[in-house]
Amino acid sequence: MHRYSPSGAVPIAGGLMTVAGGLFAAAAMAFVYAFIIRWIPFIYLNFLATLGFGMGMGIVITMLASMGKIRSPLFVRFTWLLTLLFGYYVYWGMTMWAHGAWQLGLQVFMPRAVIMFAGYLFENGSWGLKNGDPVTSWFLVAFWVVEFGVLAYFSYIMAVANIDQPFCEQCNEWTETEKGVALYHATGLEPEWDKIRLGEFQSLVQLPLLSASLSEYVRMDVNACPKCTNSNFLSIQKVKTAIDKDGDESTKESALIANMTLSGDQLAQVRLLVDQAADAAAEAAAARTLELEEAEKAQQAAADDGNGFPPIKVE
Repeated sequence: MHRYSPSGAVPIAGGLMTVAGGLFAAAAMAFVYAFIIRWIPFIYLNFLATLGFGMGMGIVITMLASMGKIRSPLFVRFTWLLTLLFGYYVYWGMTMWAHGAWQLGLQVFMPRAVIMFAGYLFENGSWGLKNGDPVTSWFLVAFWVVEFGVLAYFSYIMAVANIDQPFCEQCNEWTETEKGVALYHATGLEPEWDKIRLGEFQSLVQLPLLSASLSEYVRMDVNACPKCTNSNFLSIQKVKTAIDKDGDESTKESALIANMTLSGDQLAQVRLLVDQAADAAAEAAAARTLELEEAEKAQQAAADDGNGFPPIKVE
């Protein structure tokens, strides 16, 4: 099985746009985040602000990397790390402004000023819990570590969200994703998937299509270039949904096949097999419906014959 491998190309203009845009967005969000943390004394809202700051940085990176046609996962990760560290550092400087140190101007961003401010908070704190006592010392440091961890995690998962999106080098275009080309009543453990990995696509007809809503199934996705027929990729995802006690649904996906390279003829074959399976399933469903209707009519006729009235004799 041949699968897509990014070329690692980083266009100069796209790379500069991604880095500069990421840093600028991080600085702007750090300003807002610092004042939210300082002046909104609700831990729940503070946590949401932390999530927003982290996810915001990641979303900006993935959007700019896509616009700039960055095909290097390493460069995207480097930009993410640079943006994260820059944004968090700017946040510390902005926090001094939020505490009223406007007169210091841009000096708040000097490393010495940041270190002194951190030492001040370590000794005196700036916010407290329910009892009103300020959080200080290593307990406060633990909060800082958790905060940075949340920012790092959520910014990362957003920054690399599209890192595996195939790119058509011939047309200089991202491929377009078509999710749910087919849904299968399967667990992902069926031997047919191994055959499909070897290019035996005829095995698809041996897998039943999904006919009802299930918590576990297999989904087929296709990526194809919008301008040519030479960049086609097949992905198979095992999907599992769960509903928690509050009624919220969560979905977990795991790849059985990721961006398997297809020729134009192979993609056409896959689509034809899916269509044939769908037609066969529709015919089988129609036959079952007709069979049930005939059985119901026969049952009704039998009930009418046994209603106690003698049959009418016609001479």
